[in-house]
Amino acid sequence: MSVPTDDTPPVTCLDNIILQEHEVKDILQITNVNKASGPDGISPRLLKIASDILAKPLCYIYNLNLTKMFYPLAWKLANVIPVFKKDERNYIGNYRPI
Repeated sequence: MSVPTDDTPPVTCLDNIILQEHEVKDILQITNVNKASGPDGISPRLLKIASDILAKPLCYIYNLNLTKMFYPLAWKLANVIPVFKKDERNYIGNYRPI
């Protein structure tokens, strides 16, 4: 990896990334079916089983989002739940960092 010089602008956006259908399918096929569903409620088992069917439309959606640089608000949200480790519950340092 080379260090950019003053005349080469740094890459700061994702619009030059193009996903391939087989890449999306591969990711869907390695999904851990023992994990919980995400906020959308779709089972990882369903995503894995239907990877052949879902790869093309998902690839289109992801590439469209990357080229238009538009990301749905739901993709930017997270459910963060602090996990207690030990000792006093009132001290924030006793919770696992997330």
